[in-house]
Amino acid sequence: MTTVPELTEAEAIGRLLAYLPHAGVGGLLELGRTCPAPEVQESTAWAEAALEDLRERLVAVVRDAHTEALAAEQWIASIEDTPAAGTAA
Repeated sequence: MTTVPELTEAEAIGRLLAYLPHAGVGGLLELGRTCPAPEVQESTAWAEAALEDLRERLVAVVRDAHTEALAAEQWIASIEDTPAAGTAA
């Protein structure tokens, strides 16, 4: 079994510092939730609320687009099913 050498505190912080500029939103939120600094916890709570607001707005916009697309498809289908004026059915 291979043992992984333990990092010094400075090495661990250095790795975290190298990770942060490229971290995705999920990784940042996870780190923010566990960070003891109050200003980071406040920013994390704000970011989570903003992301929830974004989710709700996206859901509403996509729901409206879906409703409109369904209505358009039904309208087109009704036109295609209706015989043209002056033609025999």
